[in-house]
Formats: sequence, C-alpha cells, structure tokens
Amino acid sequence: ASIVNNPALTAWEQRITLDVGATLFINSNTDDPYDGNKVGEGFQGGLLIPSRWCVSTILFQGIWTEAFDMPISDSVNILGGLSKDITDQVSVGMTAHFGYLYGDFVDSDWTASAALGAYYNHGDIAFMQDVRFGVSLNNLGKMYSASEDSLGIKTAKDIRDAVDSGTPAAL
Repeated sequence: ASIVNNPALTAWEQRITLDVGATLFINSNTDDPYDGNKVGEGFQGGLLIPSRWCVSTILFQGIWTEAFDMPISDSVNILGGLSKDITDQVSVGMTAHFGYLYGDFVDSDWTASAALGAYYNHGDIAFMQDVRFGVSLNNLGKMYSASEDSLGIKTAKDIRDAVDSGTPAAL
C-alpha cells in the first residue's frame, strides 16, 4: 500500500508479496435486526512482483456499504505501479489509478489519475541513522467529483434528525 503515498518506495523489494485484507462496517445506530443497511464491507488486495528490470505492483480496493449513517456508497478502485532503482541510493516510480463510484447515496462518478515519486536513501548523518528523503506528486488527473447527493458522514446525523422529526423538506 506504500505506492499510494510514494510510487518509488517499492523499488528495492526482492520478494513477491501478496497482501489481502477485509473490513466489516457495522452500523450500530439501528436496533432493527432486519435493516438491510446494517453491514457493509471493504476489501483490499495487493500484489508486488519484482523483476530484473523493475518492481511491478497492483492494488485492488472495493467498498460496498449503503449504511445510512455512513453514506460512502460503493466504489471499485485499481492502482498499478512501476518502480526502479536508479542507483544504490536513488529510486523512481509511477502509478496509474482508475476507479468507479456508484450507489444509492451518490451520483455515479469515475476517477483516473497518476502519481510520480522519487526516493533517496542518504544513510547516516551525524547522530541520525538511515536518513531518507522522498518526494511525490499525487492525484495528477481527475478525482471523484463532489456530488450534491453525497451526504458525508458529518451531515448524516442532521439528515437522520430531519427524517426522525418528520420534516423531510429540510433535506
């Protein structure tokens, strides 16, 4: 997942790595056991493959939740990256990111962006050991656009209060 912050960080990896993780989003604000929006899920899987020429990475993320108190809707994102060590101390990298957002709480939207990164391992300086510097340019492209239908977590309470009070015109 480090390629999200700086695509050059994986350049010195020497082993194939597979990372998989999952998360359950549980809406504990409802007492209704039949509420279909009580549980959501998230998934992330990443694969890193070093070769003689470069280190290739791919990251897949998915979120599926329609919980009323967490209206982040559904999204599928894929991120691919390449990194290369230029010298024993310098590496560079780049990534491309594509994603699709959809669901009941937002308008459908898409994203496509790139990132560039560089990393320098200086070594020891006086009393500091293993000093490193990194720089990256992230989110170069189209991000998910703001949607009038995207409520956000902060405003969900206001909307729930308006629905509970019987004043849907406040929405």
